[in-house]
Amino acid sequence: MNILFISCNYRMFEGVDCGASNRSTMFVKALSNLGHVDVVSFYKEPIYSNVDNCDVVYCSSSENKVNPQTTGPAHTGAKFLKLLFKNKDVYSYYELDKEKESVVDDFVQKKHYDIIACRYIEEAAICGLVKYFDRLVIDVDDNLESGYKRDIPNMQFRHFWNKWMINLTVRNIGKMSESFLSKVKCSFCSNQLEPPYSKSVFLHNVTTISEIIPAITETTPVRMLIVGWLDFWPNKNGVLYFVENILPKIRKENPVAELYIVGKSKDSEFLKRLNETDGVRALGFVEDINAEYKNCRVVVVPVYQGAGTSVKFVEGLFVNRPIVSTPMGARGFECICKADQDYMLAENDDEFVKKIVKLLSSVEMSTQIANNAYKVGNENFSQKRFIEIVKNTISNS
Repeated sequence: MNILFISCNYRMFEGVDCGASNRSTMFVKALSNLGHVDVVSFYKEPIYSNVDNCDVVYCSSSENKVNPQTTGPAHTGAKFLKLLFKNKDVYSYYELDKEKESVVDDFVQKKHYDIIACRYIEEAAICGLVKYFDRLVIDVDDNLESGYKRDIPNMQFRHFWNKWMINLTVRNIGKMSESFLSKVKCSFCSNQLEPPYSKSVFLHNVTTISEIIPAITETTPVRMLIVGWLDFWPNKNGVLYFVENILPKIRKENPVAELYIVGKSKDSEFLKRLNETDGVRALGFVEDINAEYKNCRVVVVPVYQGAGTSVKFVEGLFVNRPIVSTPMGARGFECICKADQDYMLAENDDEFVKKIVKLLSSVEMSTQIANNAYKVGNENFSQKRFIEIVKNTISNS
């Protein structure tokens, strides 16, 4: 079987720097178990395959086009009418990039591909993959409609009709997603509670962590750890809120407690601001994430916004450390992971403080929750299971 995988927005293979990059790489690994994979990448930097049975056949440093229609509240009258009356048309939301379309079409004409795959409806639209519906496989990951709905209450609107237009647009995004995905060969999503399409198959997130992290002992530093791509605004906002509103209360209870933050960021001023805060060290990107997990007692997932499911949460299940998460950070895992047994759920600031302080001081409690988490993770979120779901779904479609 010949497979063509299109990637637009994320680094893959070596040096993955965010959850989306990690999932893209794992998706290609899964596809390579079905046949040979050719990767066409429009990412801004060159990428090199480290996956067996996979070659990067094209790289481009061209800037990716993102239609602003779905990224903010402002719409012109003409655009709004298009959204209103053509609400199931994917090109009411995204703009076709003819250069990318031409590159993809050229590969398809030169070689027969049994499967053409990508991540996200956006990438399928801008690369002109709609003409290949019969062999198109999409890992949608996020339910865009649900993500926007959760963000609307936090938005500020100058006029009531601005809010009405946004609500209508979001509802129409749901209609578009349902219509688009009903035509593809198959699709996957990362949250089984909120699939973007009723027939989308649940495909859990996975971690690349394979090393066994030693258990917590009395000599383990009294340290919390946050891991995440800090250029992604839900991560950035969550970190900032935790540092400003929750960490001081934790340090008041336990003055030696410290917070390490790992994650790539282009915003040097943001990292500087974090590092100037008492008890905080923002490391940026690190080569050895395992070392940071070994030297912490608690993994914190302070996510308050966004869509999809958190790779940070999945990773936390495998690192022999207890997780303390917001409801949003644990979103999509509720039906598998039991709160306050497999992880600690913090529904407000006071719960965050109380539960983290208790875990930092109790090796026995931390070890028990970490053991429960690993068992759940190994049974439900392994790489082997991820690959099997992809293989079986495509083979049976």
